[in-house]
Amino acid sequence: MQTIKSLKKMVEGLLEKDEIYWKQRSTADWLCDGDQNSKFFHARASARKRKNFISSLLNKNGCPQDTDEGMADTIREYFSDIFRSSIPPLSTIKKVTGVIHARRNDDMRNDLNRAFIVDEIKATVFSMD
Repeated sequence: MQTIKSLKKMVEGLLEKDEIYWKQRSTADWLCDGDQNSKFFHARASARKRKNFISSLLNKNGCPQDTDEGMADTIREYFSDIFRSSIPPLSTIKKVTGVIHARRNDDMRNDLNRAFIVDEIKATVFSMD
């Protein structure tokens, strides 16, 4: 019984060493073969290029754009829409802000509207850790 356990343990150890060997070997092959201007390196780079190539994009109307110009316009339009600043009409602003109840009283409003005092600013800055 003890012999079977020790043999199993030995086989597991050998399998682990074999796995480590092949992992190191594959890394060594990549370092030797892939780091040069070789056929292997070019094959890997070409495969990656084919995998990452974008052949077409759908514009916001759902139409495929497969020319360079069409894809560039689609990308430009997409990001312009995302980052465009839109100013809502005054009626919408009043509608939204009308449901917000003020939580400031007159004393708070006066404190917020008064001029800054340099000594207060210095005291605040110097009290920071």
